[in-house]
Amino acid sequence: MADVIAQGIHKVADSEFGDKLKQLLRNCIQKAIELCGKDGGFLHNDLIKIKFPAQLAPVEKVARKIGKGDKIDHCEDNMNTAAESAVPKLTEIFLKAIEALSLHEAKGIIQGEDTSAGTKYLQSNCNSELDTAVTPHIQEAMEGTGAHSSWEKVKKSLSKTPAKGKTDFDMVKYVVEMTLNGLFKVCAQFEEQYRKHMEEKIDSVPHVPHIPHIPHS
Repeated sequence: MADVIAQGIHKVADSEFGDKLKQLLRNCIQKAIELCGKDGGFLHNDLIKIKFPAQLAPVEKVARKIGKGDKIDHCEDNMNTAAESAVPKLTEIFLKAIEALSLHEAKGIIQGEDTSAGTKYLQSNCNSELDTAVTPHIQEAMEGTGAHSSWEKVKKSLSKTPAKGKTDFDMVKYVVEMTLNGLFKVCAQFEEQYRKHMEEKIDSVPHVPHIPHIPHS
């Protein structure tokens, strides 16, 4: 009988353990989405700001040389605006993935030394679905903000320059990738700070009184 009682207590403890980790991850992703999805969430945060693609550096150089730098800047600004508008659409995917987290996975995440293991779990398990879900939103947002139009104008202005053949680039795919990478970077920061403020692993997660401000410009 004692063994049965002990097993029952152990199961309850395990259940609470898993629930608290899930709450930690919910807190992290919701905070990350809130920060990234607000006006300027990407554009004014140097950690995740989406810059004109490095692969197109020769294109940017020529564009600025011929006085079309404003088109590059406009495109860059609107890529970030597109990311900000798309991020809030992803909440449900994250919450479903967190809810499906097994106790075994939860223990592996919280008992290891990696302070962003939960974020990496979400990235590994959600990235494909997130990519599929966010792509149409980014496409629509880029058209709505003018990023797509700006990029087309850049390409047109370079049609008679040596950079003409270097403008074949999937800008939507690039913005999708950078949007998700940025969101996970911020989520990892929140996870690290939640863990840092626990008196013991996981036990105090639902009662963390304050998450320090993550600097962003």
